[in-house]
Amino acid sequence: MPWPRLAAYLAHFSIIMIFIGAIIGNLFGFKGFLAIPEGETVNSFTDRQGNVQPLGFELRCNHKRKTP
Repeated sequence: MPWPRLAAYLAHFSIIMIFIGAIIGNLFGFKGFLAIPEGETVNSFTDRQGNVQPLGFELRCNHKRKTP
């Protein structure tokens, strides 16, 4: 039965693809900081070099914390 052997190859191939995706994301992706105060909407973030980068969409924080 070749199915168990094929499943092992498929699992290893999947792990390798995840690693390749992580490397590509690390090399070509954006890294930055984004703080969203409660009730505010943002559409840009600050990258590690201090440049403001547009997101292309808006994020809003609607979370309401209960205060004691």
